Amino acid sequence: LGHSSVPAVRRRLRLRSNAHARRTARSLRKPGSSCSRRNHGRRLEFESLENRLVLASWSGDIPDGTVWTATEVQRIVGTVRVPPGATLTIQPGTIVKTNVFAGISINVEGTLVADGTPTQPIVFTSLRDDSGLDGILSTPDDQDTNADGSSNGNNGEWNRIEFLSGSTGNILDNVQVRFGGAGSLAAVVVNTNGVALTNSVVRNSSTSGVRIQTSNPTLTSNSF
Repeated sequence: LGHSSVPAVRRRLRLRSNAHARRTARSLRKPGSSCSRRNHGRRLEFESLENRLVLASWSGDIPDGTVWTATEVQRIVGTVRVPPGATLTIQPGTIVKTNVFAGISINVEGTLVADGTPTQPIVFTSLRDDSGLDGILSTPDDQDTNADGSSNGNNGEWNRIEFLSGSTGNILDNVQVRFGGAGSLAAVVVNTNGVALTNSVVRNSSTSGVRIQTSNPTLTSNSF
């Protein structure tokens, strides 16, 4: 299981010349300091670049008791599995992004608890989807996590969330599933009674939104 992080905020230095900066440089520089000579007549300023959430990367089996938090974009770089007896909890406001065209699925044999809220939904989407929680580009919550400029996802950029037979206690409330469906019958595939999907949206699938197979899950107030 891989789990790595990158800096949450990147900054750049900008040099700007003006009279005040020259006076400041003269008063602060020390004899023999290469830094003071190099910056003579200039002022150092920190200019914030676009804020980016920390990325947490996942693949393989998810340990029991794992919590995916909204302070990190949870990036799936290879198919993940919640094993029998294990529980993965996802906090409200969390965005889960998968690498594109990599045949990635989230396979649940244990329990997935993704209990969002109307204002803080939980989003499963493609790495190319920069539209944030509201699903709309060019709004304040956009997140260009792969630093390739503003972009949206396309149908079928990853596979599916699948609940396997024997999986129990699954809760998906105020969840959005976007741009899945590749190599699959649906973006969400259910093979167990132990799934409650409520107040949620499954959209931009390259196939169906939800596929129910030999099971009777609870589905209420969803749109596909």
